[in-house]
Amino acid sequence: MREPELGPGYAAQFRRLRVLVGDVLQDTASEYGLELPLSPTDLAAAVQALNRGLLIETLADPDSVRDDLFGSLLAAVAEMRPS
Repeated sequence: MREPELGPGYAAQFRRLRVLVGDVLQDTASEYGLELPLSPTDLAAAVQALNRGLLIETLADPDSVRDDLFGSLLAAVAEMRPS
């Protein structure tokens, strides 16, 4: 990190966002009578990481990532079942 003194604030902001996204995921699952396969914060961390990764790919090569890819991936994961 270029400016290490910003690290704690940056981490706190990511933590708050993870909790908020986790709460939305848990509320949505509860509303539909579903059980999350991971803790809400773990699932939120994974969703956010996927989103950031796709953003980096898009910035590097704008034509490489479909506009609907993030939503399509989340829908595909939601439909996955153990074999």
